[in-house]
Amino acid sequence: MKKLLLATPVLLTFFLNIGCKDSDSMKQDSVRKFPQSNLAKVPSKEEVIEAHLAAVGGVDALKKVKDYTRVSTITVEDSTGESNGTFHEVFDLVNDRSRVDLDLGTYKEAKAWQGQRGWKVTTFEPLRVLRPDEIAIERITVPLSSVHGILDSFGIDAFLPPVRVEFNGKSCIKLNFIGSALDIYINERTNLIEGYLIPEFMQLTLSDYKKIDGVMMFTSEKAEIFGLNTKYDLKVKKIEFNVDVDAAKFDKPVG
Repeated sequence: MKKLLLATPVLLTFFLNIGCKDSDSMKQDSVRKFPQSNLAKVPSKEEVIEAHLAAVGGVDALKKVKDYTRVSTITVEDSTGESNGTFHEVFDLVNDRSRVDLDLGTYKEAKAWQGQRGWKVTTFEPLRVLRPDEIAIERITVPLSSVHGILDSFGIDAFLPPVRVEFNGKSCIKLNFIGSALDIYINERTNLIEGYLIPEFMQLTLSDYKKIDGVMMFTSEKAEIFGLNTKYDLKVKKIEFNVDVDAAKFDKPVG
């Protein structure tokens, strides 16, 4: 495995402006629009967001989380075969800093960032400074809910009118926001995030939600990165909120 690109959900590149594209012309096979006849009225973006935030646990519960850690196992499939390993994430929401470590045995990767400064080192790449666009992508992993993260940062006017679609065989409401090609799919039954799609780049599916200290968190994530012919399957084994994390954890990774 020469090089690995991983994105965690909320990898999700909504702070990376990858252009305003005609998403209807680039849908993946897992997404299908419903016919307009015989359908209930599509809820407004305000209704969709309100229902989602309530399902997640509520804004008050989200704001109580100052930092959290996540430990997962991961299986990666690419042109070189299959690799298994671990993925550790640490997020300090108050001080805007994070650290992620991927260990696949023959390939290791560590990234840390504080505000607009960040660093990365891998088995095949020496320590280097993260570019601003890379930091923007990494910071997407921070919010407990990407919808809440967008709402909190940009307000309700950043969201475009919602559309009802079928995503992975489930009835969902698709949310988009101005200046981004990212599709966010809200499951109409659960009001939780079913997955994400960046047309012609990658698709993620989230499942197996569990309530942790009042907040609904996904514990399973599957992704396909189209251009790299790469898939990964991530299983969250442990999540902890408001832990005492050593500040040194967010320093430059050892090269």
